[in-house]
Amino acid sequence: MGSDSRKFYDTKYVRDHSMVWADGIGRVFKSDNDTLKEYPNTDSMLYLPNVSYESPVLVARLAFETLDWQEHIDNLAPSLQKLPVQTRTEWRKQQALVKRNNTKLRELLLRKYRD
Repeated sequence: MGSDSRKFYDTKYVRDHSMVWADGIGRVFKSDNDTLKEYPNTDSMLYLPNVSYESPVLVARLAFETLDWQEHIDNLAPSLQKLPVQTRTEWRKQQALVKRNNTKLRELLLRKYRD
């Protein structure tokens, strides 16, 4: 951390939650429901997740999440009204292609992982 910005972090709270303040090393925390708890300094198995998934299921879920986020982000795109007609038309064709491919990919994933 640069010496100029260090003064902003030189507070009791930050020092209390640092392992080595001088080196900028903070403590490690673990999410526990809606709170954060300090990870123990002793050997621990707390890093193990409470839930695990079979690899194919996880891959399918990640693919669905990615497709959902892509659709959400595409829906946030600004208006195309101020673009030239040709550019607007090309953009809409490209978006239609993306949407069509994503729909086919969703259908494929549903067929593959439904069983």
